[in-house]
Formats: sequence, structure tokens, C-alpha cells
Amino acid sequence: MPSLPPHPPAALNVLRLAKVTPDVAVWLPATNLRALHLTRPTSGAAGGAVICSEGELLIDFEGGAFLHLRQGEACALPSAHRLLPARGTCTVLLVAQGT
Repeated sequence: MPSLPPHPPAALNVLRLAKVTPDVAVWLPATNLRALHLTRPTSGAAGGAVICSEGELLIDFEGGAFLHLRQGEACALPSAHRLLPARGTCTVLLVAQGT
């Protein structure tokens, strides 16, 4: 008797998942990515990278430098930093260091 073909995995709406738990990073299954919907500033340690998925993000680096990311832009996080939504809220993907 032939076996049934495997079912493809279900799609995951990353933006919707992040918005369910604002300001709390959610690990995405089987990845080294976390989705984070920002409504207020949050601090982070050095390492990894960030991808702006929706909205605009300000990154305030230790030492006074800052960067403004728009949707689809990314950067490394080489030093301690604060992530701030530039206009109301934004959703980002955090990439763990070494991935």
C-alpha cells in the first residue's frame, strides 16, 4: 500500500505572531530568529543583527551613534544598544549571533 506524501509545514505569519505579544521577543520555530513588535524602547546586548520587517526603527548604540532603519533594511548589532520604534510601533526580526 503506498504511503501518503508528507504534508508541507504550515505557513507562519511572523508579523501577526509578534503583534500578539508586544515588546516580548518570540522565537520562531526551527530558526535562530526572534520576532519582536516594539511599542516602546528596549535594550539589548552586543551581538547578532536586526531586520526591520514593518515600520521604522531607531537603533541607539552605546557611545552615542544611532541608525534609522526602514522596512526591509538590516544591520549588525556590534555593541550594546536600545531599539526604539521611530513612528508609533515597528516589527523586527532579531538574528542570534553566529547564525
